Amino acid sequence: MLVGRLERWAGQVPGSAAVDTFAVAAALDYRHGGTVDGRLGLWEPRHVQAFLLDWAPRTVTVLPGEELPGAPDALRLLLRYLDATGLADPRGTALDTLLGAVDDTAAGYPQAMADRTRWGLAKFWTTLAAEQGVDLGSPAALARFSKRARQGEIPYDEDVLQAIAARHMTEGSPDALRAEPQLPVTLPPPETLRAEAGRVGLLGMLQGSPHGRAGKAGLSPPPAD
Repeated sequence: MLVGRLERWAGQVPGSAAVDTFAVAAALDYRHGGTVDGRLGLWEPRHVQAFLLDWAPRTVTVLPGEELPGAPDALRLLLRYLDATGLADPRGTALDTLLGAVDDTAAGYPQAMADRTRWGLAKFWTTLAAEQGVDLGSPAALARFSKRARQGEIPYDEDVLQAIAARHMTEGSPDALRAEPQLPVTLPPPETLRAEAGRVGLLGMLQGSPHGRAGKAGLSPPPAD
């Protein structure tokens, strides 16, 4: 839905080029699934660099004969759209600074996409299969390719694969585990915590049981720190 709205918005902007919807969707996929907070409208220069030089090279597969997605231009358009429609998170970086970050990073994007050591494992094997002439739309053909690869019948660069595997082990999956930042909490004094714990019915039931009486000392609330 967001990509469709962006495309309609861009069509009303004089002089706007055609929208690379695949690259726009890739940028949103990165921000949604490749970062901890997942906020589509919050962008900082570090996100720009991570998307163009790390996440896209790891996850966006460009098969032989396909044109490199115009990720820098798509990201510029996305950032302008978020700003113009009020969808940009106010906690993010100002638009001019973000566009400058795209300009600074864009020159390294083609080289990063071509550097096979930056690829993910799935991208590596998918591209290798395509280069071997395997029909990627055929599950049977892919199964045969996988079997041949396991049997060592498919030539590939072992150093590149080892670099990819090592990076996967140290950095993990490109999909981040979602976790919201926790705000600091100030706990009340210990006597207040004990009074509050005494009003919890479940704790009272446990204190009344044989096991609860035996371990009553273990029911005190956690320390205030």
